[in-house]
Amino acid sequence: MANSDFNAALALFQSLYRSHKGDVFTVIERFILAGVRSLHLSTVTVASVSELLKDQYHIDIPNSIIQHCINNQDVFHYKKGEYLVVPKSEEEIDALLKELEEIDEHNETIISGLYEEIEHHHLVTLTDVEKEKIREVFFDFIKDRDKEPDYKYFIDINQYIVKHEKNSSFQEALDAIKEGMIIYHGIRYSEASNATTWKDDTVFFLDMEYLFNACGMNGTFYEECFYDFYNLVKEINEGSPTHNGIPRIQLKYFTRTKENIDRYFNVAARIKNGEESLYKDNEAMKNILNNSIDEIGVFQNKAQFFKKLSDLGIMEYLKEIDLEKNKDFIFDSSLLSAKIDVEFTNEEKEDILEYLLFADYINILRGGKKSPRLDKCGYIFLSESNLSTRFSKFLRDNDSDARTFVICRMNRFTEDMWFKLRKGIVNQESIATLKVISKAKSIVSGLLSDSVTSNYKKIVEESKDPEEKKILYAELRGKRHTPENVTAESIDEDISFILDNSFIDNYRETQSQLKIKVAKANETERLLEESQQENQSLKDENKELREQIRQQAFDKLLRARDRAKSKFAVESIIYSNAKLLLWIFIIIVLLICIYFEKSNIVSPLGILSGIVTIIAFIYQINGNIKEKAKSFMRKRYRNYIDREM
Repeated sequence: MANSDFNAALALFQSLYRSHKGDVFTVIERFILAGVRSLHLSTVTVASVSELLKDQYHIDIPNSIIQHCINNQDVFHYKKGEYLVVPKSEEEIDALLKELEEIDEHNETIISGLYEEIEHHHLVTLTDVEKEKIREVFFDFIKDRDKEPDYKYFIDINQYIVKHEKNSSFQEALDAIKEGMIIYHGIRYSEASNATTWKDDTVFFLDMEYLFNACGMNGTFYEECFYDFYNLVKEINEGSPTHNGIPRIQLKYFTRTKENIDRYFNVAARIKNGEESLYKDNEAMKNILNNSIDEIGVFQNKAQFFKKLSDLGIMEYLKEIDLEKNKDFIFDSSLLSAKIDVEFTNEEKEDILEYLLFADYINILRGGKKSPRLDKCGYIFLSESNLSTRFSKFLRDNDSDARTFVICRMNRFTEDMWFKLRKGIVNQESIATLKVISKAKSIVSGLLSDSVTSNYKKIVEESKDPEEKKILYAELRGKRHTPENVTAESIDEDISFILDNSFIDNYRETQSQLKIKVAKANETERLLEESQQENQSLKDENKELREQIRQQAFDKLLRARDRAKSKFAVESIIYSNAKLLLWIFIIIVLLICIYFEKSNIVSPLGILSGIVTIIAFIYQINGNIKEKAKSFMRKRYRNYIDREM
C-alpha cells in the first residue's frame, strides 16, 4: 500500500514484533521488503531505503540499522555502491501489504466513528480542516504525544474511548498503535536494539501519590499501574550486576515527602478526633478514615504504611542535600520566579515551589549534569500530578539546556523498561499502563477530581448554610471516581459533571424548583381538601333535600290516598263485598224462578235450565271474583292517584 498511514505502520510494528519474538531487525526488514515490493524497485541504496521508509510509512530508522537489515537479506545483492533486488517469492510480502491495508481501513472506521459522535454531541457539521485536527489529536493521544490537552474536543476523545471499552477489536487496535509507538521509539533511541539490561545506576524518587499507590490506597487501577513499574524494576535488578549488593535501580523518597505524608496522616487523625471537618477528600484519605476506628487507628495505619514501603524496598533517602553548598547546581529561582508568576496561579505556587525544591535536589545529586536520555538520568523525581508535569515542561522550556529532565511520570520508565525486557512477545503479554483505555479512564478520573475540588472551593466561598454545605459535600463525594469506576455506563454522566460549571447554582435552582413544586403540591392539596369539604357539605345538603322531597312526596301520596278512599268508598264497599252481593243476587234470581214455577208461568224445563246456567255462572266467577274486584279497584286507585300527584 503506497504512502501508508503512520498509525497503521505502528500497529504493524507491534504485530511483527510479536510474531518475530521481539527481533526488531526482522521487523525493519519486513518493512523494507514491503516498501521495495510496493514500488517494484530493482536497485536500492541505504539512503534510498531510508527515504522510502519515510515516504511510504513515515518511519525514520537510523541508517546503521537499515544497513544491517539489507546486509542480512539475500534479496539484496551489493554491486557498485548499490544493491540489486533479486526477485523471490512475494506471498509473505503481499500478505504483509494486505494486513497493512486492513489495519488502515479499521483505523479509518474508528476515526469516522469519532467524527460522528462529536457531530452528534455538539450538533455541528465538521469541516475537513476540523476533522484533520481531531484525527491528529486523537492519534497523538494514543501514541502518548499529547500536544493540546485543552483542545475543545479533547474530552470527547476520552469519552469516545471509554464508551467503547467493551469493544475488544476497537481497544486492541488502539493498543497496537500505542505498543507499536513504544517499539518504534525503542528502535530509534536505544543504544542497542536488543538490549535487555539496564546499564546505568538509577535512583527513582517517588512522590507521595506513588507511595500511596504502592499500598493500594488510591484504588486498584493505580496500584496495578504501580506494580507494572515495580515488577519491571525488580526484574531488571535481578538480571543486572550490582555494586556492593546495591541494586541497579533503587526506589527512594525524600525526607520532605515523608514530612508531607506525616502531615497527611495528622489531618486524618484530627478529623477522627473531631478537631477538623472533612470538606475535601480523595481516595487515599477516604481509605485512611474508613480503615481507622479512631485517632490511634490512624497512626497504626501510618505505621503499617511505612512498613509496607520498607518491605517493598522503598526507603527514605537519608543523605543530607545541602542547598547552600551546592548553589551552582540549583535552578535560578530569581530568573524563574517572574515566569512562574505568569505561568501558574497563586494557588499552584505553593506546590510549584516544592517541585522546584525537588528539582534542585535532583540537579545537585546529578552534580549539575544534564540528562539527554531517560535511561541515563541517574536520578529523577517521579510524580503523577498534572501540575508537576506542567512544571517539568516549564523547566525544560526555560532552562539554558532544553535537555534537562528532572521530573517525569512513572509510565515513561515503565514503557522503556517494558521494551528493554522484550515484554509482550511470547504470550503477547501486555500491562495496564500500556492500555489506551487505562489512560482515558485515568484522565477522566483526574478531570472529575479537579471538578470536585473546584466545586469544594466554591462551596466554602459561596455557601453560608451549614445544612446546604452538608448536602453539597455528600453530592460531590458521589461524583469522584477512581479510574476503575469510570465505565462505559457512567462516562456520559461523568463528562456532563466535568463540563458543568454551575454545580452550586444548579443545586440551588433544583432546590428552588423543588420548593415551588412542594408549594404547588401543598396548595393543590389544600384546594383538594377544601373541595372535598365542599363536596361533602353539598352531599349532606343534597341528602337532606332528598329526604325532604321524599317526605313531601310521601305526604302527598297519603293525601291522595285519603281522597281516593273518600271518592271510591261506595265502590270499594261494593267491590269488597262482590262475592256476597253476587250470592244475594243469585238467591233473588232463584226465588224469582221458584215464584214463576209456582205460578206456572214457566215450564219446569226452563226453570231447570235457568238453575243450571246460574250454577255454571257461579262456578266460573266464584273462584276469582274477589281478586278481580280488588284488581279493578287498585287500577282505579292508581289512575286517580297518578292524576293527583
